[in-house]
Amino acid sequence: SPADIDPDFAGTLIPGCYVEDDLSHGLGDSAEARLSAALAFRDTGQCVVAAAGFQRKPYHPLAQIKGQVVKARPLQSMILRH
Repeated sequence: SPADIDPDFAGTLIPGCYVEDDLSHGLGDSAEARLSAALAFRDTGQCVVAAAGFQRKPYHPLAQIKGQVVKARPLQSMILRH
């Protein structure tokens, strides 16, 4: 997460909450689901799950483990022949 890279990064991520992307509102509109969830979390410290489009992600015990995921190199920009 950005907070791992920059300790001064102010919490714009909501740990444990999942909010669907809301394309029905403009960027910066406080009625937009993700911004609304972030503002509510900032004010209350809780994930708002009652509003439409909000869901709480189930807690997973490995969620707190820090590390890297090694992934295969993507096939982007490659010419493949068969």
